[in-house]
Amino acid sequence: MSGSKNLQKPEGIILVYTSCTQRCSTSSYKLSEEELEALNTLRSQSRIPYNKENQAHQSLLKQFWSMLFPTEDPPVDLKSEKWKEIGFQNKDPASDFRGAGVFGLEQMLYMASNYPQEFSDITKNSSSYSFAISALNITVNPT
Repeated sequence: MSGSKNLQKPEGIILVYTSCTQRCSTSSYKLSEEELEALNTLRSQSRIPYNKENQAHQSLLKQFWSMLFPTEDPPVDLKSEKWKEIGFQNKDPASDFRGAGVFGLEQMLYMASNYPQEFSDITKNSSSYSFAISALNITVNPT
């Protein structure tokens, strides 16, 4: 085979990129080196798994609890049926962080901290949909 240089792109075929970085560095978006570095840093951070034994991760989850349920102390083991009220799948929210990792928790914390009214409105209505799992699904980092 002489290589793909001589092949023409068949009509109607859409080029599929394997990553956002590849698309952003090879298409009309053309990110600068600084922007690509920031993107790659963000992608690296998004791949940190949530670890129940990590005190920093537990602290973030306790902080999130306090924003959700300000009049209640977080459970010692951080497990509670109340997590289901905002759309976690079971009483241990850590199991829902599989795909989004600690980054998913940080994003929900960011929303709760910076957009408290919108966050309150969304979580009050989460009985009709699963806010937490929806937010985490949006956060999941593509490979």
